[in-house]
Amino acid sequence: MFIKGAGMLDGEIIETLWSMLNYTASSARSMSWFHRQEYLDAHMADSNWKKLIGMVKAIFHKWQNAVEQAAESEEQFHSLCTSVGEEKVQKWSAEEADAQERRNEDPTAMDIFDVKEDEAPGKTVMANIWLYREMEPNTTTAKGSTAWITAGIRITEQQIELRKEVRKAGRYPTADQTKNILEKRQKLQELIDDFKDRARAFVSIASEPDVDPSPEPDDWFDELPDAQPDLDEQHYADDVVFELSDGRQAERQPIPLPSSFGKAACKTRLQGLAAIELDLRVGQANDALRYLRIAIGQKSFTLDRSPNFRLHKNQAAQVYTSSRRAMELLGAPKEILSKFKVLLKTHIASSTAVVDPNARGERNKGLSWIWHTQHDPEEDPAWLDELYRVNWLRAKSRRDRWAEELTLTAAEMLWTRIFHQHRRNLWLKRAVESRTNNPKLQYYACKQAKTWDLLASQVDNALSRMES
Repeated sequence: MFIKGAGMLDGEIIETLWSMLNYTASSARSMSWFHRQEYLDAHMADSNWKKLIGMVKAIFHKWQNAVEQAAESEEQFHSLCTSVGEEKVQKWSAEEADAQERRNEDPTAMDIFDVKEDEAPGKTVMANIWLYREMEPNTTTAKGSTAWITAGIRITEQQIELRKEVRKAGRYPTADQTKNILEKRQKLQELIDDFKDRARAFVSIASEPDVDPSPEPDDWFDELPDAQPDLDEQHYADDVVFELSDGRQAERQPIPLPSSFGKAACKTRLQGLAAIELDLRVGQANDALRYLRIAIGQKSFTLDRSPNFRLHKNQAAQVYTSSRRAMELLGAPKEILSKFKVLLKTHIASSTAVVDPNARGERNKGLSWIWHTQHDPEEDPAWLDELYRVNWLRAKSRRDRWAEELTLTAAEMLWTRIFHQHRRNLWLKRAVESRTNNPKLQYYACKQAKTWDLLASQVDNALSRMES
């Protein structure tokens, strides 16, 4: 989305360069109030001075980047306009102008920047359908079975979330991490015990389930920088705080859902329950894919590279993988399994094909299948046209932002020169005024004027390089 006058986002905090002052906290903690104030003022003044003398270099680097990005975004936008045709460009331009005009009074006008797609039913919708069936007079569905299976699926998601926390903590967690993990394990174990007690009303669990639908090992968490490869219980053999009495942690215990008893049981004695779980698993997979699409699209535009972002995205991928494996164990038909394909890491990698199918290197690449689970681009041209419309709007916004950033950086360089010249002239004036009164003040004023003149000359050199 393009906001006139904003340019490109430089950071998501008030002052991106204040982080370097964080180290002063430990020293200032034991100081008196006045001492602390002087100490922080000195560091802030030093930080501001460093930013001032490095301003020209920073602006020049931003200008160079803006030149490259503006040219690239203009080329991509022109290529996209050529591929969609003049008629659609005029129509979409009118829609974009109308949305920008009405956005202050009607925020929903900005919905044109999102794909207008009928969302696949999620887990909650599927659960509601089966709850209504339980209420029918002549139903064969056991009362409470939908709520019981929904609770079990939620427990499996919590297991994945807890495995993520253990994975993130590594082999040597801190005391706070250990406390947090143990508390979550205790709560999860209580949920598992309660679920197993309720399960006796629906299935026979004289023996443990034969299959655990949760994929092992946690391949989706291997990308984490602090994760250990092939993490399992034996890594905690020397750390007793991570061991339970039965030797199996709560996040790795099999949950007695119909899918946990295997395909044969789901086709015979658990057929009714298996049908409920299958629909709920389909909804769970839809929810996971929806989150992945949002996350990948956000990362493609914001260039988010934080470990926490990768962690949540991988967790959603883990939920989807677990859900699809459960579908296979439930005996899902080929139509469902062909729709929900095996998810690979290449399928959820951020790519310019998501936001710009005409970027370099993407000409022969299509969008990952996760972007059209509800539509086949070859069989549904209207959906493909909708996708191109959103890509065009976003490409136009990107071009406009970089064009404005190019103008702003050039203007910032001129403003910097004007400020430096103003400070030089101010100190020259003070030098003249102090000529007869105090020679020492005159010397100091001349020295300050020379400093600001040198800073102004740096801007002149940068402007000459920008003009060339």
